[in-house]
Amino acid sequence: MFGLGATVAGVGIGALIMGTAGPWGWILSIAGVLICGGAVKLHFAQKERSEAKPNIELVEIKGAKWSPHESDEKFYFAQIWFRNSPITPGHESVARDVTAQATLTNASEGRTIVFTALWAITSASDHMEPVNTKSAIDILPNGTYAKLNLVLKYVGDRSAYAYTAENFAGDQSGKNLHYSIPPGEYAVRLLLRGIGVSKEFRFVLNNPGARHHTFTIDAVSPEL
Repeated sequence: MFGLGATVAGVGIGALIMGTAGPWGWILSIAGVLICGGAVKLHFAQKERSEAKPNIELVEIKGAKWSPHESDEKFYFAQIWFRNSPITPGHESVARDVTAQATLTNASEGRTIVFTALWAITSASDHMEPVNTKSAIDILPNGTYAKLNLVLKYVGDRSAYAYTAENFAGDQSGKNLHYSIPPGEYAVRLLLRGIGVSKEFRFVLNNPGARHHTFTIDAVSPEL
């Protein structure tokens, strides 16, 4: 309606000028049509780009038990699954080099833990495996899940630990005290950033300590 109305208006103005200014009216009329047509094309091009932008959505929070390095010691780990669901997928829909910065805050203890969580690279859409990880990945708009390792906790341990490269670099078992998550409730702020994407998700993590082998993570809001 905007383009049609503007075009008609342009012709009307041109006709009015034609009546008073001769052939210059037609020239101005054609110019008005071209300008209005260009505005309409720009509007639709902007709309297409907006609908093609990456749109990262929370799918689910999953947990499983894992035995690292062929040892008898086992830990529980949490993965958060995301997918990229743009309105209209296209070449600009790929979220590139996406990292996940996690901030865990225990207000009662005055403790804050900040780390970059690790993406798990798996071959099957429903497969959970915490190894073969990367700190940054591309998230394609093809329905494939992006799986983020967030926290691990060994069976019988009091503390959980951040699933980050620095944790495993300091201790191969992933028990670096600098990245320990003692018992308590933590507000979790997860910021996904990359080329074409910047989105925040919030969760609540509860570590009950040694009396329970695992921990819980619940979504507060898919995005804020």
